[in-house]
Amino acid sequence: MNIWDLFPLDVYGLKLAVQLAGMTDGEADAAIDRLLDPVVEEMVAKGFGREQAYAWAEEIAGHTGQLQAVIPILDQRMVSAERH
Repeated sequence: MNIWDLFPLDVYGLKLAVQLAGMTDGEADAAIDRLLDPVVEEMVAKGFGREQAYAWAEEIAGHTGQLQAVIPILDQRMVSAERH
C-alpha cells in the first residue's frame, strides 16, 4: 500500500486548489492546514504514520500551488483580485 496511490497528488491537489479558489493568499494560508487535517487523519487511519502523513500533506499543498500556476481559474490571487 503506497501513500501516493491512495492519496494521489493530482486528485488531492485539485480538491485543495478548488477549495482555495477565490481566497487571498492570507486566507489560503490560514485555511490550508484546516483543509488538510482531515486528509492527514484519513492517512493515519489507513495505517500511515503521522509524520509520513504530514509530509505527504505538504507534498499535496505544494502540488496545489503548481496546479494553481497552470490552471488560471484556480489561481486565488487572480480570483481575489477580481473581487476588489
